[in-house]
Amino acid sequence: MRNLTTLCLLLCCLPLQAWAQQDQAPQGDPPREEEPADPDELDFELDLDDGDLEIDLGESTVASAAVASANAAAAAIRPPSLAELREVIDRQAIDDSGAQDLAELLSRQAGIRVSEYLGGTTISYQGLPGKFTTILVDGQRVPGSILEQMDLSQFSLGSLDSVEIISGPRAAAYGGGNAGVVINLKTRSGGGHVAAMELGYGSLNWQRQHFRIGNGDEFQHWLLSIEHQSRDAWDVNSAQPDTDLQSFENLGLRGRWDFRVGPDDQMVVNADWFREEGRGLDYSPPNLLRPSDLVTERWGAGASWTHNFNSGSSLSLSQQHGEYSHGLHRYFETQDPLDERTAFRESTDDTELRWDNHMVYSDWSLGLQRQAERLESDRISVPGGGDSADSELLGAYAVYDWYMTEDWTLSMSARLNSHSDFGEELLPSASLSHSLDRYSTLSASAGRGYRAPSLRERYYDFPSPFNYTILGNPELEPETSWNYALDYSYAKSGRSLHLGLFRHEIDNLIDFVEIQSAPQVFSLRNFEGVTTQGLALGLEQRWRATRHHGSCNDAWFGLGYDLSWLPEAEVLETGLRLVNSPESDHALRAFYENPRLRAEVLLRHHEPYWFDAENTVRVPQQDSLSLTLSRELGCGRMKLSGLNLLDERNVRFGPLPGRELRVEYSYDF
Repeated sequence: MRNLTTLCLLLCCLPLQAWAQQDQAPQGDPPREEEPADPDELDFELDLDDGDLEIDLGESTVASAAVASANAAAAAIRPPSLAELREVIDRQAIDDSGAQDLAELLSRQAGIRVSEYLGGTTISYQGLPGKFTTILVDGQRVPGSILEQMDLSQFSLGSLDSVEIISGPRAAAYGGGNAGVVINLKTRSGGGHVAAMELGYGSLNWQRQHFRIGNGDEFQHWLLSIEHQSRDAWDVNSAQPDTDLQSFENLGLRGRWDFRVGPDDQMVVNADWFREEGRGLDYSPPNLLRPSDLVTERWGAGASWTHNFNSGSSLSLSQQHGEYSHGLHRYFETQDPLDERTAFRESTDDTELRWDNHMVYSDWSLGLQRQAERLESDRISVPGGGDSADSELLGAYAVYDWYMTEDWTLSMSARLNSHSDFGEELLPSASLSHSLDRYSTLSASAGRGYRAPSLRERYYDFPSPFNYTILGNPELEPETSWNYALDYSYAKSGRSLHLGLFRHEIDNLIDFVEIQSAPQVFSLRNFEGVTTQGLALGLEQRWRATRHHGSCNDAWFGLGYDLSWLPEAEVLETGLRLVNSPESDHALRAFYENPRLRAEVLLRHHEPYWFDAENTVRVPQQDSLSLTLSRELGCGRMKLSGLNLLDERNVRFGPLPGRELRVEYSYDF
């Protein structure tokens, strides 16, 4: 109750501070200094008839010193751009990156490590497990992550307008206050006539077709997209050559409609559907009669309404519903062959009411959220029996950005979570940013993190298609953490540098433990504490090409280097190293680009890391080399890629895919 009182006081103080600033300076954009008036336009009257001299210079030239001083002070304080407050990869940056897909785009960002497995991707941020990464689409949750993995192939780069990477105080408005990072995928809206296609074919029977169409005007616009993708892989199990072919195929649909319902009101309606099938899944199981089949399906729909006030503030209300189903078909060879079918279905309902206010000296947001989950299956163990479980998370948050001077920005947030099963938790966070000069910025942040165990972690007995089982644990407690970061960034004349130092102290980490009496059966439990600390480094240098290689103004050569160093990632209770946390990862790239052509060579080095919590299975060191060449052809673009060229095996199961060659073509009508 004390936490609730504290947050309520903070919520009350923000409007008072805003009203006080309204008296100090006008709202909206910082006022500009008025230009001197033209003498010809001055209201000048001279009347000598009465012998009296009357001079009227008009209001345009009369202003008090106090007002002029206030205007000058307000003009000197310019709020940072969105890119300065949180890392934003806009549409142009996505096109210029040369990334093959969303997984590769994210792996190029400082502090983010992407591990790809057939049918799933794990995204680790600053050495934290993948479950601490929250994936959102247009600010809404996406159900369907399995064992920290999510199939990122369902999010085509062509359908994205930008990718936001949000951490620190501003992450309080997204979800339950995660210790890691929030990755918000903002989809494209119509914005006029849109008609485009993307086709791709490659080795391992990789195929991809993407189409999108849209239209609109100043009052409404809509966009529809459809994508189909399929790919094969060969398992490392050579003892069963008749069952080692694996394949995945998926189909996705997405639609969005933005329209104005009044001069100051706007509505957004969105819906999406995604289905994936995996066949021939087999990982050396001694008792499988034939490989397993897996089917997953997800759909979601939502709507949001926003009203904009003349004062620069806005009020919004959003509602989102999503469902995810997972079905597994396994055939066991016993005295009586067993045909096992298992499935679960989970649904999410999210509601949010939010008030945003933009002012000269500060921006702030207040919000109320409700996140409800439901799990249904005949394999869950709920106290009291039954085949379903429910949970609800209520949250209230306040985010405040104060532009103290032209060079200093203070950001603060507070979030109060109230979980139906775990009670209340207050999550404060703060960061301070200082612009050292026009080219460099230094920032520091500290905050509290929180993650409640999911219904699947608590109640569901999860059978894997690769012949292991994970048992839920209803005694699990929420994970909490303290997170600290210090960042420095510099960018000038084609040269950029980003250096980030971080430390995370996690309590009650949820991880897997193998049951000794039952091989290939794992249980979940809380570990007392985990500490991770390290640094993320990103360097890039660009040189203008000479006239012998292209236009001086538009052609560039470049070199880039990225390093993630994690010297400490220890589970304090056992003294063992955290799963999936190599001590270092390196990436070196060289590229040439002009408006019509881009060529890139990318070399990655992955240090060995532990695959299990007992530190008995170690993934060896791996190196990968990729080449990409893309060229503009009229209204289209052709891309040739060679991926993981150092791997001579046709194996696409594991932390890295097998060697692949791809040809892709995109065209805008």
